[in-house]
Amino acid sequence: MDNERKLEKFAKQYKESKEAYEKFTNEVSAILKSVLKSHSIKHQVVSERVKEYPSLQDKVLNGKIPKQIQTIFDIDDISGCRVIFYLESDIQKFTNLIFDEFTIEKDNLIYTDDGYNARHLVVRNKTDSQDCTEDEGIKKMKCEIQLTTVLFHAWSEMSHKILYKLPEEASEFDEQSISAIKEQFKGVMKNHIKPASYTFDYLNERYQKLLQGKRIFGFDFLKTILLSSSRNEVYEKVNLLSKFVVEFGDKTPDEYNLVEFIPKVINHSKTLSSEGVDRPLGRLFSIEHYHIAEVCLDIIHQIRYINIDETINILKEQISADEERINKKAIEVLNNLTQFNLKLMDKAGYLPQLKILSKIEEHPFTIEKNEWDFYETTISNLLKLEFDDTTLTDYKKLSITTGSLGVNAHLKQLRNRVITLLEELYKNNSERNVRINLMKKFTEVSNLPRRTEYDGTLEELVKENTVRVLRWLLENFEGLDLQEIQVVDENLYKYRNMMPDAEETKKLDDLIKDNNEYEIYKTLVGNDLNNRDIGWREAEKIRKEKTNVLLEDISLENYYAWERRILSITAGYDKENDWEFRNFKRFLFEIGKQKTEVAQRIITKNENSIEHFLSNLVAGLWTAGRRQIVIDILCKWIDEKTYLSECAEFFLLVDTPDISLLDKLLQSIKEKDDLNSLFVLLQAILRHEDFYQDLNTLFMQVVLKFAENQHYYWTNLIWFDENSILNHLTEDEFEEILSLLTLANNIDIHEEEVIKPVCSNNPKKVISFFSDRVERAIEKSKDGLFGTYSAIPHSFYSIGDVLKENSQEVLTEIVKWFYREEYLFKAEAAQLIKNIFPNFESELEDFLNAKISHGKREDAKNILSIIKEYEGDIRTHEVLKNIVREYYGDSELIRELTVVLTQTGVVWGEYGFVESYRQTKKEVRKWQRNEQSQEIKDFVKDFIDMVNKRITQEQRRADRNIEMMQREFEQKNKI
Repeated sequence: MDNERKLEKFAKQYKESKEAYEKFTNEVSAILKSVLKSHSIKHQVVSERVKEYPSLQDKVLNGKIPKQIQTIFDIDDISGCRVIFYLESDIQKFTNLIFDEFTIEKDNLIYTDDGYNARHLVVRNKTDSQDCTEDEGIKKMKCEIQLTTVLFHAWSEMSHKILYKLPEEASEFDEQSISAIKEQFKGVMKNHIKPASYTFDYLNERYQKLLQGKRIFGFDFLKTILLSSSRNEVYEKVNLLSKFVVEFGDKTPDEYNLVEFIPKVINHSKTLSSEGVDRPLGRLFSIEHYHIAEVCLDIIHQIRYINIDETINILKEQISADEERINKKAIEVLNNLTQFNLKLMDKAGYLPQLKILSKIEEHPFTIEKNEWDFYETTISNLLKLEFDDTTLTDYKKLSITTGSLGVNAHLKQLRNRVITLLEELYKNNSERNVRINLMKKFTEVSNLPRRTEYDGTLEELVKENTVRVLRWLLENFEGLDLQEIQVVDENLYKYRNMMPDAEETKKLDDLIKDNNEYEIYKTLVGNDLNNRDIGWREAEKIRKEKTNVLLEDISLENYYAWERRILSITAGYDKENDWEFRNFKRFLFEIGKQKTEVAQRIITKNENSIEHFLSNLVAGLWTAGRRQIVIDILCKWIDEKTYLSECAEFFLLVDTPDISLLDKLLQSIKEKDDLNSLFVLLQAILRHEDFYQDLNTLFMQVVLKFAENQHYYWTNLIWFDENSILNHLTEDEFEEILSLLTLANNIDIHEEEVIKPVCSNNPKKVISFFSDRVERAIEKSKDGLFGTYSAIPHSFYSIGDVLKENSQEVLTEIVKWFYREEYLFKAEAAQLIKNIFPNFESELEDFLNAKISHGKREDAKNILSIIKEYEGDIRTHEVLKNIVREYYGDSELIRELTVVLTQTGVVWGEYGFVESYRQTKKEVRKWQRNEQSQEIKDFVKDFIDMVNKRITQEQRRADRNIEMMQREFEQKNKI
């Protein structure tokens, strides 16, 4: 149809339907105004019009109407409305509302740096909202709704008037001037209108925050926090308060001192119970007390310098709390409070640290249980002579500065008072571990800055402080125990290097060398890795020689002297420093082996005091042939259910286990429900590979006991063992192992190694195993435990490669999950396939293509679910192309395919999505190369159009985010 014939047809339709178009346009306009009013969206004007006939005529005759448009009802803008807003952000709010009112035919975001900017929606009335008597023509009509701002509209009107309707003779008169005007219009948009638009949005957001902040910091809102009846409610409100404290600082009314208010919130939270939140897939975990305490401590962090005294009290209490997460958070805040801060030093020097110290000096000098972390963090930070400072140089760049402190009277006073505090704490605390830790703090007095240069005055200050510490050590040396002397000894090198001629260092060195008891202790406890005078191998050789000399010295005649030494050493044992007692344990083993009577007496008289070393002495006796004595000792402990862990460790130390005694020990451990001892016993069982055939029954009992208590870390001990005890289990026992692992919350690398042997021999059993886990996940979600159990891991470490060797069998089994009623089976099937074929290997591609060729729509949907897990990987494109060829006419399926194709996975940077979509577009465009299928060509065209719109949307979102962040950064810098 040529343009004149088309115009003749359109003219007739226009004349017949103009009145209906006017009615339709007015109806659309009325709906728009109603939505604006009901949602209180500020705007300048709503205008409407029906396109005038001359304008329609011009478009038709000039070929501006696409060929596929055959009636005026197919033209988008015969009916038109325009809404002009003050703010860009209101356009998005309004657009979301329009989607509820109309059927959206098109949604075009017109976004450029230096040109026209608006959003154009093409809509129809919703079919289900139509009156049955309504004109059939109106039902077919479309309306173009233009949404823009006052600023953009002004630019558009001016540029349209001057450039779009420019007379030809004006253009010919001075083309260079016209080009200059066009460039100036672009510059106005880019350099003035767009920045102004962003600024208006930012100012409005800031204003809205101020209004909300006024409410958040108000008496009524704060009162509701303490009146909240659930932790969920408290958390929601205190989290909101935290965000506004970060933004505005403490703006609470005078009667609500925030530092005093926060402990009330924490205490109120303790009185409340936790409630789960119901979701379609099950009940999610509720807010716990520690969640609320952490947010409260975040608030304290933001205002930490406002009231240092109260802040110190709060942090000390929370560091001593029973919950580890609260302790950790409180220590983090304390660390930020006590460390030197460049910005604060510029304003207040060292006064904040002096204030902190004054508050601590008011506290009793006795350190209560769980308080050491408080003192350790504070003292370490106050003794540091360097600072770190972080500064935002713009909205996305962070500058990190490190420097050393400047010496002045306040710093000298601070350090001397910290040393005095250490002296008082040491004098008033007799607990061994506290004293040892305090001794370590004394050594930090001598630390100079390590990461930055420092001047001579700072070094002189440190030397002066060190001399004071050395004199205190000399005065108190006789009262130091062996472990405290060890701390001093290990730091003597530092004192020598700093002050090689200092008399105090030499005297201290002599005292240590002349202390015979310490020399024995030093031989038996410690390690040789840090020996600064000779290599560790030579040091270890010397230690062994000295140890043998000590062994020769032991007898019943000097028993009491050695008993005292041994008890003194064992009193300083702590699991955290177990490695330092390695040689001492060997020494005790040799006592049991070479000095059997001495060993028996030590055990008989001191079993409680030497609990952690009983196994070494008893194993030595066993090796010496005193087996009946050992059996009697162990049977006594086993019957009394005491020292069970040490009994189990005994079996780790001997070469030949007594199976009946081991069984007796296991039964006692099971009765006591002692999982720590059970774990040591499992280590002992696995240590004796030559006896696996006799130990497999005991092994199964251990594993069953762990499972009974929902512990599965036993797998950590055997996953790496090629000669695994699992190889000695019967088929039924191994089935039981798999059944137990079904109960484990997660399948990790260790559990995989247990399963791995089955993957090759019976891959169906492995898939069945994971199917059982999905069933369990479904049941747990019904019980409100959703989120605690992961049926299928996020990835496999090794079993995927083994299962892949039987790809056809494995895939055939997994795809059956898609036909289960439960949704979780469908989701986990896709994840399991991704785990086995992480790189979309050819075996998987061939299998999926074969499914597509069968022509079943449900198979195609399931394939899309699988490919979605690959997050846009181009290796999936051939399979997707085959789906397009088979199902291009199925609009629903193609929509799902489009979603899959635009998956991005993790992206980086503000423009990460933009770049990802561009790359996807580039790859999909390649589909047309040498392609005969019209379906592929049509799909590619539609897809490119869709992705271009998404790129525009993401570009606009990213630009706006950057502009908002820049303005936020500038605002904070001004404040």
